[in-house]
Amino acid sequence: MQIADPQLVHTVQNIIEILGTLAFAISGIRHAAAKHFDWFGGFVCGFAVAIGGGTLRDVMLGMPPFWM
Repeated sequence: MQIADPQLVHTVQNIIEILGTLAFAISGIRHAAAKHFDWFGGFVCGFAVAIGGGTLRDVMLGMPPFWM
């Protein structure tokens, strides 16, 4: 009995990863909005939190971060 199609599993993993990165970015943007940053400050905060969240995920999984 085959559990699942490997291509489907890979696609679902990518979708979950993108949603997680989006959630971290939204979190950073909301924090910037609460501090009354302008749009560029919101972009920088969202970007930094999204990259930091992905890095944290990689470290917790024992993988090297993608940017290293």
